[in-house]
Amino acid sequence: MMGSLFIAAAEHGVFDPFKHAVNALTRPYWFMVISCTVFVLMFVLYKWWTKPLVAAALFGLFLLGYFGSMGDANFRSIVAKPDNVPITIMVISVMICIWISFRRAAINDTRIAAGLPLLEEDRDDRVLVWPDLVYTELICLIIATAGLTLWAIVAKAPLEQPANPGYAPNPAKAPWYFLGLQEMLVYFDPWMAGVVYPGLIILGLCAMPYIDTNPKGNGYYTIRERPFAIATWL
Repeated sequence: MMGSLFIAAAEHGVFDPFKHAVNALTRPYWFMVISCTVFVLMFVLYKWWTKPLVAAALFGLFLLGYFGSMGDANFRSIVAKPDNVPITIMVISVMICIWISFRRAAINDTRIAAGLPLLEEDRDDRVLVWPDLVYTELICLIIATAGLTLWAIVAKAPLEQPANPGYAPNPAKAPWYFLGLQEMLVYFDPWMAGVVYPGLIILGLCAMPYIDTNPKGNGYYTIRERPFAIATWL
């Protein structure tokens, strides 16, 4: 019912001003400014936005905007493609995981400032690898396998024709996890985009433990004690 209302509203152009506003804000120069601002505020105001009610309101607005945009035919055709559904699942999963980690970090930082023990120290919830962890992982493995099997039956994979070594599609598309490299090839020399820049990223990640030698934050969630490492990895 709700989906039909969104589709009907989109057909009458109700969302056109919103679409134009989004298109304007996602121009590269505005998008970079907004993204960097949100990233900084995420660290500055983490004790506020991680509160359950605030986080639920922000997450609800995101879901409303994301799935409400299904009323647009172009957006719906892109998001609803079987090979794009995992991206939606990934985005939502990453948001939930980031909230959980930032929320626990906010609680820990508050407890540290008050002289109280950490969340990880205040309770004894340790379990044995066998049988507790292995048993739980086995159940998750079975559930995930069953879910993927049902998904593969319902949503057929968009397979193309068998590989032909004598034919190269133009443009050649890489798997989605190489999207960043593929986009860099559009703007930079192949040597720079395919070798130098990825190499610098890998070397930078390898150098992180030597650049940030702060011993705090090992084994517990915190933002105040490890801002450099957490911001860099995010």
